[in-house]
Amino acid sequence: MVEKRPPTPPEASEFHLEKIVNGDFKGKSILSLKQLDSASLLKLSNVTLKISQIDSGPLWSSLPSALLRDDVVGILCKNLSFNLPRISFEKAVTRLGGAVILASADDTSIPPRESAEEAIMGLQINCDLVVLTDPQEKLFKMAKTSPRPIISALLSYDPKFSKLAIDPKHTNMALLTLALGKEI
Repeated sequence: MVEKRPPTPPEASEFHLEKIVNGDFKGKSILSLKQLDSASLLKLSNVTLKISQIDSGPLWSSLPSALLRDDVVGILCKNLSFNLPRISFEKAVTRLGGAVILASADDTSIPPRESAEEAIMGLQINCDLVVLTDPQEKLFKMAKTSPRPIISALLSYDPKFSKLAIDPKHTNMALLTLALGKEI
């Protein structure tokens, strides 16, 4: 019997996405941990741990719940049924005070349905950041020319973070704040 695993995104290096060096995440798409140099990976881990410690203790007020107050995050998913990465990102955005726009294959336009590429273009116009929950190669290729940062929702489920025993919600919060250039 073949073990079923969640789909994994294509490696960002295949598309020559911009490397993230020295922890400079602001405005950059984050689709694979392979994009990050050691300093950037360390910064992501440190911000994630900091958020985890604040969220787990009585100091939540020291992490502004309005950190993303003026930001809108678009989440594109295959469907709106129970989707753990989508729900985790939606909760992270809401917890940080941002607004969420959900788009899925269930959404329709008049007269025909939009393609995923058209949905991403619409989200890029109306949102500050786009989260993809479906690892389609053609969607990740769009990140190369995107005017807005695009994040893969599957990053927080990477085994490197699983070893740290951190709730994916905290990793998602860190990814959001770093890509949008917010300081904690």
